[in-house]
Amino acid sequence: MGTRCHTVALLLALAFSALAPSLARADDQRKDHVYLWGEVKNPGAYPWKKGLTIPEAIRRAGGFTEAAHRSRATLIRGQREITLSADDLTPASERDAIKVERGDVLRIERGALRVEGEVRNPGDYGLEHGTVRQALIAAGGPTPAADLDAVHIARGGKVIRVDARALLTGGSTAQNPTLEPGDVLRVPRSHSRVTIAGEVRRPGSYDLEPGKLERLEDLIAIAGGPTANARVARIELRRATRAGERPQVETINLEDPKQDELQRNPVLQSGDYVVVPAQRRGRSMGINEVYQIGVLILTLVSILMGR
Repeated sequence: MGTRCHTVALLLALAFSALAPSLARADDQRKDHVYLWGEVKNPGAYPWKKGLTIPEAIRRAGGFTEAAHRSRATLIRGQREITLSADDLTPASERDAIKVERGDVLRIERGALRVEGEVRNPGDYGLEHGTVRQALIAAGGPTPAADLDAVHIARGGKVIRVDARALLTGGSTAQNPTLEPGDVLRVPRSHSRVTIAGEVRRPGSYDLEPGKLERLEDLIAIAGGPTANARVARIELRRATRAGERPQVETINLEDPKQDELQRNPVLQSGDYVVVPAQRRGRSMGINEVYQIGVLILTLVSILMGR
């Protein structure tokens, strides 16, 4: 029995001595790499280099997946687990970025849901904001530049269209899908425009732009302001409803202090058409008409004097 145990021990020792160099090399190789797992496009081991930052490591791994939680991740360094925030994952400057060390493991968490695009507060939101309407409201609502007819959910490889206009304007809420973990709710930017005609200095079409062109007074200002002949107490705002239907026409009085801000200076929507009418005055003669009358009078005078 003693001889057998001695033989087994000897064989194990010989095996370990044979494997030791390979294990040491594997350990060294592990320490010369960083590891990215979870919601990156190409998870795996990547060579470490001095000065390598977290954002650069994520880019090496192909970047975030659509389901990634971009404001929360875990950095495993030795026996420690460090929770990372959005500022750590996407810092304002590369100089502020955290540098990774040999053997670090970066685990990108799966997000609950994400709202991005033309909303006032894009970002990650918990599943308590579970429907499309709730998520849009939680994100501050769409900006004036949002294309509400192109809102969609990205879920894995699928795209699910959503009638966000109906959801937010008091229409049908029958189609208000429940969002799932990892969903991305996208609100694209609208490339449509608003148009102003009539008594302004630069009539034409202009792009809606957050912070610059959102309301009626913004549009009038960008169009050069009203002319001296403008009737700003009877401005018409024509707003399309549905294809084939007549547009809604609203008369706006910019001079009425009794109207509240939204009535007097409404938020514009894509496709709005604004008309600034002229003052009602008697018909005035143009220069050509005055000239022609003058020539006629002079001709008559010449004829009379020549008699």
